[in-house]
Amino acid sequence: MMVLVVVPNLANPFYGEILRGIDDGLVEAGYGIIVGNLDRQTEREARYVDVALSGQVDGVLLLSGRVPVGSSGQTICDAGLPIVTVCASIPGLDATHIVIDDRAAAREVATHLLSLNHTRFGYLAGPASSINETHRRRGYLETIRAAGFSGNDIVILPGRYDIQAGVEAAEEWLRLAPRPTALFASCDAMALGFMKRVITAGCRIPDEVSIVGFDGIEFAELAEPTLTTVRQPRYRLGRAAANGLLARLRGEQGGNQSVRLEAKLCIGGTTGQAPVAAPAVSLVHP
Repeated sequence: MMVLVVVPNLANPFYGEILRGIDDGLVEAGYGIIVGNLDRQTEREARYVDVALSGQVDGVLLLSGRVPVGSSGQTICDAGLPIVTVCASIPGLDATHIVIDDRAAAREVATHLLSLNHTRFGYLAGPASSINETHRRRGYLETIRAAGFSGNDIVILPGRYDIQAGVEAAEEWLRLAPRPTALFASCDAMALGFMKRVITAGCRIPDEVSIVGFDGIEFAELAEPTLTTVRQPRYRLGRAAANGLLARLRGEQGGNQSVRLEAKLCIGGTTGQAPVAAPAVSLVHP
């Protein structure tokens, strides 16, 4: 008895605890897992569609936020297997969706930064194809705008879910004048890459810029200063996904339904009061 687990990128440390939760839950029930690593290459989807269509697995767990499509145009849904999605709901898919409220969590991030009196904001985006990115961006921006700030007060830096994207965003941030003093990165890996680059450039965190990440990976606690981040209950997400799939395999659940777990904003050392602008120097002599 086997389950196919499709993961966007195994190199991303975010997925480790989720996979551990999935494996623990399924092994206890007598199932093994086949991990399909897309490695951010959509062309790899076809091989995992073939695995599902071949009858080698009993169910599918999707962490990729999309329905894999095969070379023939068939999708993984055409295998007729029970499906559970993890971390992102896929519209129109007959599945159980194990998620957090990304939009609400992003609103909490914005509220935290506003409470620290910041007036210039940055957002380090994830890939445009990500459903999570859409919700996080919307929650963050709508909260800042509701506080009376306009698009001129917000800089959006393009990115993707990896450390190098954070380094590249930092390069762009360093060239800005004035620079945003509060930055929300839509994943921890990007936040850590951003931190490394700006610290190398001589910037002080949080004295010159406050940074918030998203995910709560282990490296966030090892950073110096420790990263303020939205901590997802990753192991519990994995266990809930395993339980949801087992329920569908037993015929106890069906249809399109969601299970929502709570994320938590954890305040670290990377956020602080907005820097006070130096007073203007008068050129008028008494």
